[in-house]
Amino acid sequence: MKTLQYYFFVPVLLALLSLSSCYNYYYIVRHAEKATPPSNPDTQTPLTPAGRDRAEALCDTLRSKNIGKIFESQYVRTQQTAEPTQTALGITPVQYNNPAGTADLVTQLRATTSNVLVVGHTNNIPGIIEGLTGGAVPAADIVIPDSDYDNLFVVRRNRCKNPDRYTLYRRTYGLPSP
Repeated sequence: MKTLQYYFFVPVLLALLSLSSCYNYYYIVRHAEKATPPSNPDTQTPLTPAGRDRAEALCDTLRSKNIGKIFESQYVRTQQTAEPTQTALGITPVQYNNPAGTADLVTQLRATTSNVLVVGHTNNIPGIIEGLTGGAVPAADIVIPDSDYDNLFVVRRNRCKNPDRYTLYRRTYGLPSP
């Protein structure tokens, strides 16, 4: 009887594991709350204490999501938003150029099969999502108000479909934005 159970459950387990390898996820967030008015050049604007708390909340949210890569722009606020997650997971982030590098970033993201965190800005997140979904979610449909920092856009990629299929989920994390 045990042999019969083994021959039944092993193929089922292998089938389930192969299905899970069909998917990877892109977790896309805007940088956390930044200091205003900027006292430094815009690229050097740091996070506020509330922003640092949100960065920690992002780390807590993503800690169990098997993140394999982190992308952040050249702006200090995106780097500070990603820092708790990259430290907790031991990942060296990849820096991209915002906004000029959005198309290159999408190309890099599509070439990746691991789960990814992307920390972006209101001016590039819609283009990233549109690029990943192949236009299925137009950039015009993604509106991020200046006071909004709690969005967590999750793009699920199914690599077992031909062509790849992308699905967008909108979530939030941390304390609600005002």
